Amino acid sequence: MDATDQSTDLQVLLVEDNPFHLRMVRAMLAEAVPGAGVVEAGTMAAAVEHLDAAVPDCVLLDLMLPDARGSEAVAAVAAAAPEVPIVVLSAHDDADLEREALAAGARHYLVKGVATVGDLRAAVTLAVGRVTVDTTIATGVSIGARWTSEPEGSDVVVSVA
Repeated sequence: MDATDQSTDLQVLLVEDNPFHLRMVRAMLAEAVPGAGVVEAGTMAAAVEHLDAAVPDCVLLDLMLPDARGSEAVAAVAAAAPEVPIVVLSAHDDADLEREALAAGARHYLVKGVATVGDLRAAVTLAVGRVTVDTTIATGVSIGARWTSEPEGSDVVVSVA
């Protein structure tokens, strides 16, 4: 199965309060992950409400929401749905903020206006792929390798079991 086949049933929760950024990310996502279902939330409260009702495959999260900021936003999503990978989309190209977001549970940190469609595709694909691998490992099925994102960056490390 290639990435295009896999994307057709992918469900994404896009948490973004800025209308311009919302349109930009939606357009990038449509190209990066064709056929993905997208649900929008403009506040952390709306995001948590959605996560209580349905579990998406991935959360794309802005860090500057009216009711949650920075690593607090990541921690709130991680607490509401610990099994769902979080990809941060921030307007802030800030290494400290990136480290805090990754330490709080984000899998990837992308800077809006800098990240390309390919960057978004890679981040979502790797984040969702890691959940699939982790779930397989958790059920006791040996697959021989595990992918993890390092907090220091977006490199992928493969550890052979």
